[in-house]
Amino acid sequence: MSEQSSYAKLIERLGFVADPFAKTNADEEERLEKYFIEPPFYSAVFGDPESAQASVVFAPRGGGKTALKRKIELASKGSSFLCVTYNRFPAPPADAKDVTAEYHLKNILRLVLIGVISECNDWGVDRLSSEERHLMYLFSKAYLSDLDRSELKEAISAVKNLSDTALDWWNKFTGPVGFVINALLTKVGLGSAEIKKFEQQGGSLGGFAEQFRALRDIASRFDKRSVYVLVDRVDELAMTGSASASYEFMAPLLTDLHLLELPGYGFKFFLWDLLIPDYRAHARPDCIKYHTLAWSHAQLQSMIAERLRAYSHNKISSLT
Repeated sequence: MSEQSSYAKLIERLGFVADPFAKTNADEEERLEKYFIEPPFYSAVFGDPESAQASVVFAPRGGGKTALKRKIELASKGSSFLCVTYNRFPAPPADAKDVTAEYHLKNILRLVLIGVISECNDWGVDRLSSEERHLMYLFSKAYLSDLDRSELKEAISAVKNLSDTALDWWNKFTGPVGFVINALLTKVGLGSAEIKKFEQQGGSLGGFAEQFRALRDIASRFDKRSVYVLVDRVDELAMTGSASASYEFMAPLLTDLHLLELPGYGFKFFLWDLLIPDYRAHARPDCIKYHTLAWSHAQLQSMIAERLRAYSHNKISSLT
């Protein structure tokens, strides 16, 4: 019998359905919702989708930032807000200080666009005006044409409240996305004659703020009251190993009050607590509320007990 199978047998004999401590990454935890302990400020961070607001959570590495982010992702299922997670940063500049607002905004707009297209597939394009359909065409050409299949798959996974129908629909697309944009738009419900008309008309999406507002308004046609953007894992890049580099990398977003206070958007940042001094010195903590995540001994005991219960059909609550 192998060492691995022997260990699995031991876990089973102890009364567990699986190893309660096998995973250390909250994004991989299958039972997180069953043992998650809400910090006192959870409701303030989650906020009200009807009047979404930005917030920042600081915690040490391994202190529960991603678990808190994941809790919001889980809450977004079947909810009244569109939820995207921005925790993968494609082809960043070589140095954190060279990261621009444009880099982040383009990445985030692409994720929101995929979420909106998914809603369009679920609800039907008939809910959109001709002008909004034209915008969908322009957005798709601008943000999806240069994606390959793997990049599209990664972007799709960032939209956290996709329906099963939408996920299945996206999975049917193969090959470079740029070659099938018109096919994608046709699948959404735009007629070939309408697409040809949009091609002839051309047009501009305007500035970034205008683009964010346009996607928010289109999302509202599908009963989404707001868009949540969850920003996580900033300090896990090769270039962001230090606190100063992590702050420099995210500063273009953290200091953009016009973006963070944009109606209909709730930007939620989950950041390393060593960034607090830079945040206080250079951002606007007086306008964008921040919270520090810390656990008491009693909370940790409760968390371990709930975790053991979740992996033992509620039979075990203590390691003793």
